[in-house]
Amino acid sequence: PRRRAVARSLHAAGPVDGALLVADWDSPRAVAVPPVPGRRGHVLVTSGLLRLLDARERRAVLAHERAHLRHRHDRTTAAAGLATAINPLLRPVASAVDLLVERSADEDAARTVADRRLVAHTIAKVALAAHGPEAALGFGGSSTVRRVEALVRPTSGRLRQGGFTVSGSACVSALSLLVAAAAVAEFAALLQAWLPTG
Repeated sequence: PRRRAVARSLHAAGPVDGALLVADWDSPRAVAVPPVPGRRGHVLVTSGLLRLLDARERRAVLAHERAHLRHRHDRTTAAAGLATAINPLLRPVASAVDLLVERSADEDAARTVADRRLVAHTIAKVALAAHGPEAALGFGGSSTVRRVEALVRPTSGRLRQGGFTVSGSACVSALSLLVAAAAVAEFAALLQAWLPTG
């Protein structure tokens, strides 16, 4: 319910034609606002983000957010979130799904700007600006570090040709199915326990 309410508010403020929406806010943020019936999806960025980044970095961010819209990652993460709400033991799976959709969008952005290091640099720059220098001390195990490391690591030929999107999308889909199946099984077991027998 809260997710839907936020989406409705963002759509109400956003453009009808799917163009970029800029919010006057100092914190550097960008978000893909998924489509709802009658309204196309769009990207919302803050004025703080636009001031922080140069033109090439902005292009990388927009490519990343548009990849989320194109692949409808909101559906995948929503399914994982629902499964976690039904069974909190699935929280690690939901976290893995979140990381995979970010990695998929990172790889799309890297192909769009034709510069993996630029995307890695932009991710790190925005993360540090959004959370402050003190947060850098805790970045060692964060998904941000894992994303940056994956982008600067030497890639295989298959990855350069877009292999991550294929295998990454397959991985995300497989994880989503696994999460959904586990949630359904958990729900069925719960129903069975509560329904009267006889």
